[in-house]
Amino acid sequence: MGTDSLLITAELDSSLNNNTISKESVVSYNIYSHADPFAGSSGGIGFTGSTGDFLAKFYVLGTSFINQIKVDFTAVGRGFQLGVWNDDGPGQLPGTVLFMSDTSLTSNGTFIMPVLPKVQVSGGYYVGIRQTTNTNVGFSFQYETPVRPHSFYFTAPAGDSLWTPFSPGFNFNFNIQPRLQVANDIAVFNIISPANGDTIEYSLTDSLPLKAKIINYGFQNQGSFIVRMQILNRFAQQVFSKDQIISLNADDTATVNFGKFSLYNLGQFTAKVTAFLSTDSILDNNSKASVFDLIKNRDVGVNRIYFPANGEIFDLNRDTFQPTIRVDNYGATAINNFRVRGELLNSKGKILDSDEFIISLGANLNVIKTFKYMKLTEPGSILFRAYTILANDSFPANDTAQVTLIARKIDDIAIQNVTTPKAIKYPFNNKIKPYLNIKNEGLNRQDSILVVGKITNTDGIVIYRDTAFRSLAAISISQIIFKEIALNILGEYVFEANAYIPKDQWRGNDTMRIPFSVVTGNDLMLVRLETPKGVIPVNTKATSPLLEIRNNGFNPIVDAKVTCEIINNLNSRVYLDSLSVSLDTSESKLISFSPLEFDDLGDYYVNIINNWSLEQEPG
Repeated sequence: MGTDSLLITAELDSSLNNNTISKESVVSYNIYSHADPFAGSSGGIGFTGSTGDFLAKFYVLGTSFINQIKVDFTAVGRGFQLGVWNDDGPGQLPGTVLFMSDTSLTSNGTFIMPVLPKVQVSGGYYVGIRQTTNTNVGFSFQYETPVRPHSFYFTAPAGDSLWTPFSPGFNFNFNIQPRLQVANDIAVFNIISPANGDTIEYSLTDSLPLKAKIINYGFQNQGSFIVRMQILNRFAQQVFSKDQIISLNADDTATVNFGKFSLYNLGQFTAKVTAFLSTDSILDNNSKASVFDLIKNRDVGVNRIYFPANGEIFDLNRDTFQPTIRVDNYGATAINNFRVRGELLNSKGKILDSDEFIISLGANLNVIKTFKYMKLTEPGSILFRAYTILANDSFPANDTAQVTLIARKIDDIAIQNVTTPKAIKYPFNNKIKPYLNIKNEGLNRQDSILVVGKITNTDGIVIYRDTAFRSLAAISISQIIFKEIALNILGEYVFEANAYIPKDQWRGNDTMRIPFSVVTGNDLMLVRLETPKGVIPVNTKATSPLLEIRNNGFNPIVDAKVTCEIINNLNSRVYLDSLSVSLDTSESKLISFSPLEFDDLGDYYVNIINNWSLEQEPG
């Protein structure tokens, strides 16, 4: 085994420079070949306009079995078959066909085909290639001048019995290698899944089964050897690896499952399967690879926002802009009539403005589009986002692009806070001076700020009004104190403060409202009667009258008496009950009287009486 050197020496003559020649050869267990293992391919031969057969003759001592044939091609996608012929034709030319493979397609480089079932040969035999189409198959050859005799033959069309020798005149030594069965030879027969050239659609949830068929070409049974599946990305980085341990009898095959590979990946990948047998005599068939692609059929998205830029500043409610975006069809399928939408959102996710259009895009194409003119209508950070809307989009994660914009305030006056009145209960006849702070939140100085304070009752009638004027530098605060008011009317009120400048960009902070009430110290309020009310069927199960009450004063209520009285339509009392109640300031409570029977038909009237001796607001 290894490399041998053949040295040929001529008899001595007058010129000693050309009397010797040497040739290197490789000795193998089982590989027969006429090709020079130290020289590359000179090109590819084949038939043009016809089918045909190319054969090379080999010899074996005794009897052996061919179980593989190795060939090399220089063309891709050309139809061919591999065959074995006996030398039982006239003059020991090719005769009986011992094996003919199914038709395959050429691939650039080395191709090893299994010969199954294995073919028995003895003495002389031929191994060759059959070109099955009229297109040159690109069968790899080396120039050999002169070509060796009694070794290479061809015939056309394919299957014809008239054989033409290459010698003399056709100086092509084509590279075909029959392989004989040895004791230990494990090989990867094929990768079942993913197959070479597979194009598989990306999926968030699905996965790809990983399977390969392993063959024992040898005549020895093999136990417990490792078979490994690796998946490499386009950068040759390993993204998956799984080992399985199997046993395999002579001449047998096994399908090995390596689990699954997530389709939540994109791009081109290589699946490589390798069998590891320490005693393997033939190593060049131990590994096989398949290249497959994970693609997106239906995938559109906004690739980029050209304008506005992230962090760009616009004057609030003044500057307009027209968003410009690029929309891409990342998928392998043309998509027609899908929606593209652009939106402005505030910090709480509320949509302030939007626009959309409908477009169509061919596979792997893109287009630049613009939306309508928009403006920022709220202060602070505003999000502009653009996204595609497509049912069954393969990859929603790339649908959206977004940028953050800043709404700038140049002219803006705000009511910062109201100190007085507070949202509380004020005692009757109390006096207050409305007091608040205003802030210039813009970048310009403001010299004519009008501030108005007013108080309205529940009927919307203004019972108090005062005004003030101020000047304020940018980003500064001023206090406003209005004239005093006496709170001498009980009730619910709203204090409203408003700041005004003519060119205010943001009216949302110009006004502040504070509800308050004017109450007595002791005020037990009967809010509502929960039951009984309405139409009640006779003999309804006895229930207790329920009453909601509230302490509407600013003093606690202790042991106040509340009475429930029911009279019929003859003005006769049919029910009477009283409760003693206590309530903290501003507390509400649902109180329950003793159960009431509903045994007699008729009309009834419920009277609730506040008997609290300290009540100051009996109305």
